[in-house]
Amino acid sequence: MNRNVRGTLASVVTLALASGAAADTVTVNVGTDPIDIDWSTATIEDLPGPDGLISFSEAMIATNNTPGHDTIGFAIPEEGWLLQFLFPNRAVIWTTNSFFWRASDQVTIDGTTQTAFTGDTNPDGAEVVIYGDDVYLNADGCTVLGLDSSWLTFSGSNGVARENTGATNLTFGGGSGALIEENTGSTLKIDRSNDNIVVGNTFERVRVLGAVGLGQPVTDNRLGGPNPEDRNYFTGLGTWNSEGLPSGFSVQIFDSEGTIVENNSIGTTPDGMAQGSLAANMGI
Repeated sequence: MNRNVRGTLASVVTLALASGAAADTVTVNVGTDPIDIDWSTATIEDLPGPDGLISFSEAMIATNNTPGHDTIGFAIPEEGWLLQFLFPNRAVIWTTNSFFWRASDQVTIDGTTQTAFTGDTNPDGAEVVIYGDDVYLNADGCTVLGLDSSWLTFSGSNGVARENTGATNLTFGGGSGALIEENTGSTLKIDRSNDNIVVGNTFERVRVLGAVGLGQPVTDNRLGGPNPEDRNYFTGLGTWNSEGLPSGFSVQIFDSEGTIVENNSIGTTPDGMAQGSLAANMGI
């Protein structure tokens, strides 16, 4: 990627985050997910509900019903952290009913606010895990940063996923023009989504998938770029079959036009000293 383009994108992201910060901010303060507000009408002004708490579902409901680019932050006290046997030293949002985890209005979900509240309790990554189902970013211009081991699906255009960590899975489908930057995770999937830029990440695998038979080839996605900071590390993901044979890959490109793969490390550990996954027998 051209360095000037990279700088322009960074400026756009900075302005978007600054805009979100200047708008209304909702702070989630509980890991469980109760709802005691009217999901059809409640806005940010109606928070908190009678229980005095703000759950993640309530935050999503209120920001969807409040026009403009709002921000969801986190300040969950450590004594209320859930599932510590799975995600030690992290604030976990956990529910068995994630119906309201869908953004229909522009929003920034900022997990770094939890770090500011409790400190760097998870030295290996971010401090907030949203667990139980995908978070769906259906509106254009949504940003998610600073989450750990969460599943995020962007269907709007011009989204930003930045500095998410752990076993995060990202899917971009239907929209276009996303910036996917400085994340660590398991799978990045670009599904019939065009003009996306993927730089500075470490994923086990990336899938760039179109559907020519449906008239939907995926076009003009960029993985990496000419500068060292643009490099992605795709280490490989695979399984062993019943006969002990490996099957897996690092990069999959299918029904794609104009995909650029440049200056990435593919199929090795990030230090380049070993194969990333012994079961991944294909690079690209």
